[in-house]
This record gives sequence, C-alpha cells and structure tokens, in this order.
Amino acid sequence: MRTLKHTQNNMKARSFKTQRGFTLIEIAITSFILGIIIAAALVPYNIYRQTQIRETTSNNIIKINTAIDNFLFQNGRYPCPARLDASRTDPDYGLETDCENDGGPGDEYPIFTIGQCTGGLCFERSERTVDLDPSDAGVNILDPVIIRRGAVPFRALQLTEDEALDGFGMRVQYALTEHLAVRETFFRTTGGISIVDSQGNSRVNPPQSGQYFLFSTGEDKNGAYTIEGVQVFGCDASRLDGENCDTTTDNLAIYAAGDFNNSGTASHFDDTAQYYSTAENPLWRVTGNGFDIRDVPEVENSDAVIGVGTDTPDQTVEMDVSGEVRGVETDNKIQTNAICDDETGSSNCFSPGDFGAETPVDSFNCDTTDNPGQLATGFSNGSIDCTGVREVRCPAGHFLTGINPDGTLDCTAVTGCPSQNVDLCTIAGVTDVFNLPASLPGRRVTTDVSGASRRETWQCQNDGTWTRVNRRGVCTCTPVDETDDLSCEAVREGFWNGTVTVRDQTICPQGQSTRTILEENCTCREDSIVEPNLRCNPGRLSGSRTRTTQWVCDSPDSGRFLNPVTTDNCFCDSNRRQPRNRDCPPGFDGDGIDQERRLICPDAVWGPWQEVSRDCTCNDGEQEFRTRGCDAPETGTITEVRKFNCSTGSFGPWTESSRRCGQATLQWRTKTNSTGPFANSLSNKAGRICTQAGARERCSSATGNGQHFHFDVCECE
Repeated sequence: MRTLKHTQNNMKARSFKTQRGFTLIEIAITSFILGIIIAAALVPYNIYRQTQIRETTSNNIIKINTAIDNFLFQNGRYPCPARLDASRTDPDYGLETDCENDGGPGDEYPIFTIGQCTGGLCFERSERTVDLDPSDAGVNILDPVIIRRGAVPFRALQLTEDEALDGFGMRVQYALTEHLAVRETFFRTTGGISIVDSQGNSRVNPPQSGQYFLFSTGEDKNGAYTIEGVQVFGCDASRLDGENCDTTTDNLAIYAAGDFNNSGTASHFDDTAQYYSTAENPLWRVTGNGFDIRDVPEVENSDAVIGVGTDTPDQTVEMDVSGEVRGVETDNKIQTNAICDDETGSSNCFSPGDFGAETPVDSFNCDTTDNPGQLATGFSNGSIDCTGVREVRCPAGHFLTGINPDGTLDCTAVTGCPSQNVDLCTIAGVTDVFNLPASLPGRRVTTDVSGASRRETWQCQNDGTWTRVNRRGVCTCTPVDETDDLSCEAVREGFWNGTVTVRDQTICPQGQSTRTILEENCTCREDSIVEPNLRCNPGRLSGSRTRTTQWVCDSPDSGRFLNPVTTDNCFCDSNRRQPRNRDCPPGFDGDGIDQERRLICPDAVWGPWQEVSRDCTCNDGEQEFRTRGCDAPETGTITEVRKFNCSTGSFGPWTESSRRCGQATLQWRTKTNSTGPFANSLSNKAGRICTQAGARERCSSATGNGQHFHFDVCECE
C-alpha cells in the first residue's frame, strides 16, 4: 500500500510540472491584438452613433416643422415660442408664451429690450419693415418687426418632450416673426427673419422674409440649453453657427443655414436648421379690413383647382366642394348667376335673381292677384309652392335651432351674453358707444371704427360675459412730419459725441409713428455707467453694492459694453432683528404673541424664533363648529361643536349639534371609456336609478339615433 501511494504522489508531481502559465511576451502580443480588434470596432461604432444622432436631430426637426404647419392650419397663426430656461417642473415648461401685445387686462406680454434675452426669451428686430394692409398704404406699417426666439412649445404642438430635443439632448430652438403668432396680424408675406448662407447671401426671396427658423445647436452646443432649461455654453459669435444664438451683437434677426463645417474656425457650422418663407404669389388675397383671411384663389389666372372635402377635385371646375356649403355669419352672402341640378350646368337651371327681381317672376311669386298674401313653403314641378299666411315664432328669450318632424319649431333658450354697450372714444366730451348684440358663447363681434381709427373686438364667454380680445387704431391722430437734430446718445446705445438728424412722422388715421435717420455725425467716447446703492444679496443684509459697466470704443464708429463689475460692500450684521406677531392659540383671545429672531454671523442665516411677549387670555367655553357628511348610505350634512376648557388647556370632544341627512338617490355611473356605437345588446343602465351602493355591472348608454355606447363597468353610487 505504501508503494502504491508513493507512485501516485510522483504522478501528481509530474503532472504539476507539465502545467505552465502565459509569459509576459504572450500577454503583450494578445493585448496588442485585442487593441487592434477593439480599435477597429470603435470606428464603425462611432460612425453608427454619429449617424443615429444626426437622424434623431433631423427627424425631430421634421416632426416639429410638420406640427407647426398643422398648428397654422388649425389656428390661423403660428405658435408663440416657449421659454428656453423653464425647468421640467416649471408650469410654463413647453407652453406658448404671449406674443400678442394688445394692452388689455391680464396682458402677459413681456417687458424687453431689443437685442437682449430675458425670461428665457430673446428679442431681435428685422432688417425690414412690413405693411399689414397693402390696400391702405402706410396705415399698418410695423417698424420694428420683432423676432422672438425661444424653445419649441411642444405642448401646444402635441409633441412629446423628447421630440423637442436634438440628438445631443439639447432643446431645439425656435425663432418666429412675432406678429405671425397672432391671428389678426398673420399675413404670409410679412415674415421678417434674415436667413443667409456661409457667404452672407440670402437663402430666402425676398430677403429678410423668413417666417420662422428652427435649429439644433449641433455637437459643439454653441448657445445650447439642456432639457432642464440650463444653458451649457454661452454663445460664441465668432463662428458662423454663432449667428443663430447671437442676440446682442447687432440686434438684428440674422440666422445662418450653412453647409456642415467642423473646422473650429470662423466658418465653423454644425447646426441643423429648417426654416419657412414664401416667395410665391399668395393663394389667398386679403380683402376687407385686412384682418381676416377670407378670400378666394386666383384660379381665373392660373391652372389652380381647389377641392374642399375631396383630394381629387373635378379638373373641369375651379372649386369642387364635397359636402355642405354654409355661411357662419349672419351677413354672409352667396353670389351666383345660376343654380343647376346637374354637374355640367347645361340644363335645368334658374337664375337666383328671380327671387329678388323688382318685378316678381310668376314661378317664384306667391303674392299674386288671385292669391294675395300667401307665403312660399317649398318647390315642386319647377315652381314655388304657396300657402296662406301663418306666423310661427319662438317664445321670447329663445332662438330657432330647427324644425321638428311635425312642422313645429325647435326653440332653445338663449344662454349666451346679453346686449351690452361699450365705450370706444371720448372726443370733446362726446362718447362714442357701440352696442354688442345678444350673442351665443364663442361669437366675436368687431365694433365700427371710432375716432381716427379705433376698432375693438369682443367675444362672448361661456359664463355669459363679454371680454375684449383685441383693439387697434387710435381715437385721435395728429399728422406729424418734422426733422430734428438729436444727440447721438438719444438714438444710439452707449456713449457718443455729435448729433443725428432724424425725421419723425405720424401717419393718420392709424396713428402709426416712424423715425428715419437721415444723417449721423457720431464719434465714440469711452465712459462708464455706475449703479450705486444696489441691494445686498439675501442674508448679507447690511451695506450696499456698486455695479460699474464700462463702455469701450473699438473704433470712432463702433463701441461696446464690457461685462459689469460689481463692488460688494455688504456685510453680515449680527445686530439685525426680525419681528413677527402670531395669533393666540385656539381657545385664547388677545393681541397675540410677539416673536423675533436674529441674524447669526458669519453664516448670515436667521436663528430660531423666540417669544418676546404674550397677550393671550383663556376664553373658557369658546366654541368651534365643523360640518361633515352623513354616514352612507344617507346624504346630507351633520354639524358638530366642541368647547374649550381652560383648566385642561384644550378642547373637549366633538358633539352633534344638528343633523340634515336623508336617503341617498343612487345612480348607475360609468367607470370606463365607451366603445361603439353598437346595437342594443347590453342593458341601458348609465344614468338610471339603482338601489345597491357599490354594485358593478356591464352597461350601455343610448344615443338619440337609437345606437348604444358600451361601457365595461357601471357602478351604483
């Protein structure tokens, strides 16, 4: 046995000797090969990743552009940009801001300076002026045309927040000609954004006519904002793509759409941009007062064919309507030379003028010598049907909504806004009053012109009140056309010597004022703005701060402000006290409890509140009341009372003082979304009386056409 064991041990020893590990050379060679393989794999992976980022950016901007077009189609205006700095928890996150400055109550239009960003919005001016009413030259000229830049208002566009970001996770930015976000001032040819290529050539025709501009800040994130509303990098205006985020250099709304260039030089451009401008003759021509798009296409001078309700309109006619044609206003009219019952209009036609002819046509006249005083009731056999006079009216305070099958009128009570007088202009003690007629909710009424050009629009609200939604024009207007010499500093930003010759004009009756610079003789001078006695930061409440902003001249004709420099003379004052008064606790009367706290230095934090004096007297027997609901299944209220006990320093138990409870009326109420309509295959329970609270059953609800909407669950409650 010992010999066998010894032999086995020798075999194990020889086996161990034949095993060995990797040498350092082998490990180095293996590592080198693995490095080559990994490096080779990283190249296509990086290409794949960059492709995914570009596709995400491009796809999202296309989605945003499509959503903006849909918004325009549904609302007659573009959405106003959202705030760039709104965090995801901010109520304004992804919401439109207010682009309409009508000066009315509750107007949230921001106070801003052209060439600056405030409240997450940047404001610039267009290089052009626009006329909102070419039919009345010079009356509705906008100067300056404001361009507002912010974030994409994805909530108004019904997009997800991810669809408002680029492939790098930064917010897509959205610049808009501001007045195009207001329905009354939306005119497709009045865009004001300049869009240029890398050589400075305009990419839109006419120049400066871009309506809106969308862009991703690209891989360098020049001027980018994160999903949380934080700007990761300031705007580097020395690069071409810096034109898109730069607001302060020249105050002008100039945006770049260049070719991709990641050189890091002045021609660097890695933004992804999309914009909209129109250079074609407008399909719609503005008529009337110029504030409503309500025109017909120029089909008589082109090959255009319009289809309404059909994607394949008849090419032999100018307008092919599939469906009903109606006028939504009481004064709308339809003008036509003939009404026919066939598609070609070659036969079975009559002239609508026969209805209103000065000498009535026999086939359309009921009041004849043989049948005096009769009324028309219909048509048959190519002529009008007549019957005796019968007056049918809706009751007072009701309006006609239809005719019942039995011939009676279907009348509905008026629940909208009553007639109301509104004051427009008061001139020389005489007030011009316009009467808003009784109207249903949602209707808008525009007043007549008052004074020089004042006109207002009012809307009937759902609560039965009138609200002014727009006003324009002026009550009084004095024409002005004068030339003055002003100091350069009155016209230019910064510090200057010399004068500027300007021409000020006011055009009546609209009251539009413009200023034109005729001649400038200005020389830059260096100076500074000192703002003393500024408030200290919270906590360091004593002392003051001074802010100095230096103006420097780059040349005799140009200058700029440097970043402000603040001198802090604030300090923490441990002698500061902050008082307050607290009410006496329940069960006590008096002037209350006086407390104070002091500032703890050097951390500049407030210490705990400490009681200074107390003026509270126990009110033995003071009562408190509360109301609660009755116990199920009854409905109603129970009033309870409790009294204060000074000996214990607390209130006693609640006791019932009055009871108003009764038997509850239970109904089947739907608990899920409906599907259908279907035939009557389930019990029609929704809205009906039930007896067992909490019971659940499948049910349906009938509609007026005999169909039923099915619900998965109805509950008795």
